[in-house]
Amino acid sequence: MKYFFIFVAVASLSIGCSHSSKVAEMKDAPESCRIKTELPETIRISKNPIMKAVFEEDAVKLKELIVSGQSVQSKDALGFSYLHLAAGVGNAELIDILIGAGIPVNLQAGKKYSTAAHSAVSWGKVASLYALQKHGADFGLTNSEGKTPAALALEFKNPEVLEFFRSMDKKLASQSRVSNEARD
Repeated sequence: MKYFFIFVAVASLSIGCSHSSKVAEMKDAPESCRIKTELPETIRISKNPIMKAVFEEDAVKLKELIVSGQSVQSKDALGFSYLHLAAGVGNAELIDILIGAGIPVNLQAGKKYSTAAHSAVSWGKVASLYALQKHGADFGLTNSEGKTPAALALEFKNPEVLEFFRSMDKKLASQSRVSNEARD
C-alpha cells in the first residue's frame, strides 16, 4: 500500500498536479492527474512476480525470472505490458532487459492503446524516453485518442519531457539539413 501512495505522489508532482495522493481525493483531481493511479493500483494488488520485480526496480530478480522461463508477454488487468510499467517507473535498465527478452518496443496496449513512450510521458520519465529511443521507438505512433507521445507531453507540460522532444526535433531538423546539403 505504501508504494501505491508514494508512486502516485511522485507521479503527480512530476507532471505538476497539485492534488493530494489520497485515493478518496483522486476522483476530484483533473483527468490528466487521475489516470496516473491506474498503473500502480494494478501492481499493488498483483501477485505476478515479474510485475513486482519491475515495480520494485529489481533488475536482478527480473533477469532471474526471465531465465527461469517466466513469460514477459503477459499484461495486467488494464492491458499494460511490463514494458509500459518499466517506462512508467523510469528505469532504463529494466526497459533494456524487457526489450531484450522479446517485448516489442512499439507494443500498443491498454485501454488507450498506448505505447511505452506514452507511459513514459504520462509519468514524466525522461530516462525511459531515452532508453526507448535507443531501441528504435517510433514516437509518431498515436494512441486511441490520436495523440502521439509529444502531444501528451504538451498536454502534461512537464518541462523535462518537453525538452526531450524539442531536442529530438532539433536533431531531426539538423539531419534533414545535412541530408539536403549532401544531395545538392
